[in-house]
Amino acid sequence: MQVMANQAPVGGAIPVSRVKIPKPKPFCGTRDAKALEKYIFDLEQYFRATNTVTEEAKVMLAMMHLSEDAKLWWRSRFVDMQEGRCTIDTWDALKRELRSQFFPENVEILARRKLLS
Repeated sequence: MQVMANQAPVGGAIPVSRVKIPKPKPFCGTRDAKALEKYIFDLEQYFRATNTVTEEAKVMLAMMHLSEDAKLWWRSRFVDMQEGRCTIDTWDALKRELRSQFFPENVEILARRKLLS
């Protein structure tokens, strides 16, 4: 019995609790639609893998993965929230704010130009 307990599970599967989940790379605040959408996608995958379900935890984790210009932007939004000028208390609200701030306004025009060239 003891020998079986030390063997790998049938089929070579590793229990999820033993899998090292990579942390998402920080978003630095570049006005790059691809970089922003990758950051959002990576965080959503991380939330699923780590079973992060509360909105507060999602916002906190996302905030901790901001750097450079994005971190400075968040700092000013945090002050706005403390002073009652805005509310960012859900992951969807944070995504809207991030896209509003960092999504290039001309992203559709640039994509069309790329397709036509």
